[in-house]
Amino acid sequence: MNKLMPILYQAISKGVVLSVQSEKAINDTIGDHRMIVEFLEQRNAEGAKNAMRIHIMHAIKELNME
Repeated sequence: MNKLMPILYQAISKGVVLSVQSEKAINDTIGDHRMIVEFLEQRNAEGAKNAMRIHIMHAIKELNME
């Protein structure tokens, strides 16, 4: 976790900057977060895990990290 947290903070920081520049990034993020929360509410761990993977893939694409 100690190694992961700085990476997450950096990605979130870049995402905030990107969201000002890209409406698609905002819409993807909102949709992804909604999907993650829905799976969490259903206590569906596998669904939440896959939704998080989709969210990460969107972020990688939008941040041009491919």
